[in-house]
Amino acid sequence: MNFLLVVERYGAFLAEPVCAIFCSSVRQGHVPKLCKQANVIQILKIHLPKLVENDLRPISVTDTLSKILESFLGGWVLEAVSRQLETIVAG
Repeated sequence: MNFLLVVERYGAFLAEPVCAIFCSSVRQGHVPKLCKQANVIQILKIHLPKLVENDLRPISVTDTLSKILESFLGGWVLEAVSRQLETIVAG
């Protein structure tokens, strides 16, 4: 099932447990193993590949929830660093 369809249908039901997992992960400074796993797929660099080593590019497809948590954390870190830099520059 498509992730967006799952969110649309079950978002209200899933919001609380997903939030609890995110908050626990941040509080503990630990990311669950399942969130660290990724599927690696090969993408063609050229139309007709001759050598796997040279003509295919590995792409890591990360879990969607992990990407969401990563974007939240990135935003929080950027905000905190920006405030510190503003203090230093203004100081």
